[in-house]
Amino acid sequence: MRRRLFAVVCIALVLTSAHSWAATAHLGATEVLEYESVELVLRSSQDTTPDLSGLDEDFEILNRSNQISRQRVNGVIQVFDHIVTLQLRPKRAGVIPVPAIPFGDERTQALELLVRPINETVQKEIDQMAFYEVKASNLQPLQGEAVFITRSLYYAPGAQIYGGLPGSPEVAGATVQPVGEPVSGNRRVNSRILGVIESEYVLFADQSGSLSIPAAEVMVRMQIPSFGRGRPTGIPVRSPEITLEVRPPPNAYPANKPWLAARDLSITSGFDTTSATIGEPLTFEVRIIADAALASQIAPLNLVFPSSIKNYAESPRLEDQSQSGIIRGQRLERYSLVPTQAGIFTLPEVRVTWWDTSEERVRESKLAAREIEILPDPELVSGSDMAQFRTIEADSPERAQVGSALGTERDSLFDWLDLVLFLLCLALGVGWIRSSRQGQVWVSRMHGKRSTRSAEETAFDRLMHGEDLAAALVAFRDWQAHLPLEHKTEHETLLKSAEASLYAAHAPTTDAPSASTLREAAREARKRWLEESNRRHSRTLPGLYRHSRQAG
Repeated sequence: MRRRLFAVVCIALVLTSAHSWAATAHLGATEVLEYESVELVLRSSQDTTPDLSGLDEDFEILNRSNQISRQRVNGVIQVFDHIVTLQLRPKRAGVIPVPAIPFGDERTQALELLVRPINETVQKEIDQMAFYEVKASNLQPLQGEAVFITRSLYYAPGAQIYGGLPGSPEVAGATVQPVGEPVSGNRRVNSRILGVIESEYVLFADQSGSLSIPAAEVMVRMQIPSFGRGRPTGIPVRSPEITLEVRPPPNAYPANKPWLAARDLSITSGFDTTSATIGEPLTFEVRIIADAALASQIAPLNLVFPSSIKNYAESPRLEDQSQSGIIRGQRLERYSLVPTQAGIFTLPEVRVTWWDTSEERVRESKLAAREIEILPDPELVSGSDMAQFRTIEADSPERAQVGSALGTERDSLFDWLDLVLFLLCLALGVGWIRSSRQGQVWVSRMHGKRSTRSAEETAFDRLMHGEDLAAALVAFRDWQAHLPLEHKTEHETLLKSAEASLYAAHAPTTDAPSASTLREAAREARKRWLEESNRRHSRTLPGLYRHSRQAG
C-alpha cells in the first residue's frame, strides 16, 4: 500500500515538473568575450509576454523579436509555438547566471554564460579608437553655484557612433540642464587628428556635501584585429565619474536673506513716469538678471506699495539664457498700479542681496525708490478742489518759492478783486435778509443746496455717460468723493471687483461687473441719498412755519 502511494506521488511530481518547465531557453553560445553579445531564444506554447525583468541586472537587451505559430484544432485556433529571440550584451565579465524566465504559467530553465574579460592590449586598442574626456569648471563649488560640465567624445577614423548620444546626467540632489546643442569637429590629440563631439551641461547643487556625477555611455562600432574574431563589434564607451565637494553658504552671508550665488547681478526698470492722474492705470516692472544663476534661484521681491495706490501683481516671468560657458537667469515682476488719491507718493526701493562668486564676498544690488505725483482729474474736480490741491503742492520749499514769486506780481490785482468780492457779498447779504423777511427762506436754502451740489452733479453726469468700464470706474470714484461719509464705502466690494477685472493679472471673466452695473448702482445710491436728504430737510420745515405764525 505504501509503495503504491509513493509511486502516485512521484508520478504527480514528474507531471507537475514537466508542466512548469514546458517553456525552454537556449543560448546561442555558452562562452563569449567581454563586450560581445549573445543570442537567447525562448520557446513556449503560451500566447503571453514573458517576464524579462530578471535579466536587467546583468544584461542589456539590444534587440528583440517575436514569432508565433497557430493552428486550428476542432474549429478553435490555438497557439502551437511561441518563440522570443533576444540579443543580449553582458554588463560584466565572469560567470553570469541566466535566470528562469516566467512565460505565462510556465517557466524556462536557468542557464549560465561565461564572459571572458579582454586583455590589456585589446583594451588599449579600444581606447585608441574611442574615449571620453570629462571636465568640470569647479570641483568645490558653493551650494547653488553654477558648475559647467563638458563631456568630449573622441573617436578615430573607422569608428562609428550609433544608438544616439547620452542626455543630461541625472544627479540626485542637483539641477542639471544642457547648454546649447552638442558641437562636432576635429581636434589634434597626440599627433593624431580625431573627431570630437562636445556636450556641455550646467549643474546647480541643491545641498552641500559630496555629489557624484555618473558615467555616460555610448555605443561605438569598431573593428579590432585581435578582438571580435576580426569583424566590426559594437563596444560601449564609458565616461569617467566625477565627484564634487559642495560647500555650504559662507558664514558671512546674512542669515535672513535668501541665498543666491552669482557672478554678477543687475536690477533695471522701464518705469520712467513722474506724474499721473487719479484712476489712470500704470505699469511698474522690475527686471533682475543674474549671471551664472537660474531664474528660479532669484527670490520673489514682495514689494509694498503706498496704500493710496492699488496694485495687482502679474505672474512673474522666468527665463534662462545659455550659451557655451554662460548662463543668465532673468526674473521679471510686473505690477498694474491704479492711484486712488492725489498727492506725491514714493514707489518702493528694490534691494537684492547675493554672493559674488568671482570676488568671494557679499554684495547688494538695488533700484532706488522714486517719487510719482498723482494729480486729480481736471474734468472731474471743481475749481475749489483744484485750488486746494495746488495749495497742498506749494508746501515744499521749491513750490513755495515759485508761488511767492507769482503772488508778488499779482498782489495789486488781488487787492481790487477783494474789494469787488466784498461789495458783492454785502449786496447778496442784504438781498438774503429781505427775502427771508418775505418768507423765502426755503427757496434760498434749496438754491444754496443746488449750488453746493454742482460738483456732485457734474461727476454723476459723467458717470452716466461713461461708455466703458474704465471711464465709469474713474467717474464713480470721483462722484463717491462728494457723498457723505456713510455713503462712501457701501459699494467698495463692487468697485474692487471692477478694478480687478481691469488691472489684475488673472482677472475674472464671468462675474466681472460692467459699466452699466456701475451706473445702475450709482442711480440707486443717489436716489437713497436724495430721499434721505429731503426727509432730513422736511423735518426742519414745520418749526420754521410755526415760528412764522407766532410772529404774525
